[in-house]
Amino acid sequence: MGRIIDKVSIDFADFIVRNGISVIENAVDSILVNNSALILPFLDASNDDPTSVARQSKRLLSEIKAICKEHQQLRLLLLFRKVPLQLTNELIGRASIEKSWQVVPKVTEGAILVGTNCILKYCTRQEELKSYNDRYSFQPTELEFTSALKLMTFSILLHLNNYYLNSLASVVSHK
Repeated sequence: MGRIIDKVSIDFADFIVRNGISVIENAVDSILVNNSALILPFLDASNDDPTSVARQSKRLLSEIKAICKEHQQLRLLLLFRKVPLQLTNELIGRASIEKSWQVVPKVTEGAILVGTNCILKYCTRQEELKSYNDRYSFQPTELEFTSALKLMTFSILLHLNNYYLNSLASVVSHK
């Protein structure tokens, strides 16, 4: 029996090496408001406004929905789940240092669940693979690679932002 080579993962890894930092920088730049250098306002929960954090979460969710609506559910889901988490975390950290962003550089399973659930909920275009092994050999476009990496970035930031919002709620309730 022959080995199955996951060409999609190999091509995606190559894409990330060539374009990873710029895709993440552009993704994060697209959600910044008022030239703020702060992505996640995690430094002092007692001074932060929960309304502004909630607005940031709404912007992130809006970006995620837009990505999902552009793509076929199965292809985006397969690519999203192939994003190497440690590499994405490293790229976000490296991009944040280069751009002076303050980002919590930790990927959790919660971010994967956020992205997966959004794909399942908001992707409107369905497609089926002809065989189970097609998941290793379909030909993603540059746009699909870019969208999957942006989706992971936004999912990480949304998850962390909502976690922070939850922390703010507990600070406000204890005042």
